[in-house]
Amino acid sequence: DIRHSYNQGIFEIDIAQLQDTLKEPIFKIPLKVVLWFNEEKKIFDIHINKTHQKFAFTVPSKPTAVLFDAEQQLLAEINHPKSFEELIQQFYQVNLFTPMHESLQLTADSIHLESVFQMNYKALDHPFWKIRQQAVDNFSNYSGNHLTELISKLKGMTINDSFHRVRAQSLNTLCSISKDTEPYTVFLEGLKDSAFSVVTTALRCLLDKNRKELVNSIQPFINSDNPNLVIMLAKIFIKFKDTTKYAWYINKFNHQNRGDYFQLLQQFTDYIIILKPEEQAKAITFLSDIIASKNYWWIRLEAYNGLDKLNNNP
Repeated sequence: DIRHSYNQGIFEIDIAQLQDTLKEPIFKIPLKVVLWFNEEKKIFDIHINKTHQKFAFTVPSKPTAVLFDAEQQLLAEINHPKSFEELIQQFYQVNLFTPMHESLQLTADSIHLESVFQMNYKALDHPFWKIRQQAVDNFSNYSGNHLTELISKLKGMTINDSFHRVRAQSLNTLCSISKDTEPYTVFLEGLKDSAFSVVTTALRCLLDKNRKELVNSIQPFINSDNPNLVIMLAKIFIKFKDTTKYAWYINKFNHQNRGDYFQLLQQFTDYIIILKPEEQAKAITFLSDIIASKNYWWIRLEAYNGLDKLNNNP
């Protein structure tokens, strides 16, 4: 647990090691504390070897950013409260993943503030994908003055970003912040991506926007056994009441592991409601076999749930 303060030219840092010392020894290690004064940086060496220690340094002014364990040596959970302004400055002045990511995470709820918007917008061009992904996610609820600029930036990232998770997150954020139908073509482009995560996100966005043309775009993915893609296709068939996919569901059950099998079964018990009576009869037999043969109670319970839905369906 770390606390720091500044008063009349003196910077103090208070360090408490809170682990259970009967189970885990206290850290005894030399560390560095780095203070920034706008663009100027000062490094102070300390040595922690007690459960509670205080260190004081003479400094020229109040630091704009503070980083304990500057070389990221400690394998420990560090709780170090910082002011809003310190977090913003930390992003710009500390070129390390953990502090930068912390700044993005802890200020995300204030994305409509100009300083936070600009910090996240800059992070969209960071070389590490995890920083870019966090910034894109932070924009999921943005509706401020820079919305048009942001949408244009994210559209480019859905196609050009080098990492598939960032491309997928960019589509997801566009889906959240775009109130009109303009990004429709962007989501269609997402269906051409080589990564299943991007394709699945594009399908979900098209489904969320109730685009019936989606049904004509899914044929290339019908034979895929990727579990996330299978679940998304199952939702599409239910949404648009495609009653021709009973055999598709049965086939996909043969290619899913336990967790994915359960998720597909949840979709199947909704799907069978829209089927014709003769295929509902097949579904009853299929669900009954599951109840009789599957070892996992939650799978059997969902099969019972499907039978109950059919029984209560007018």
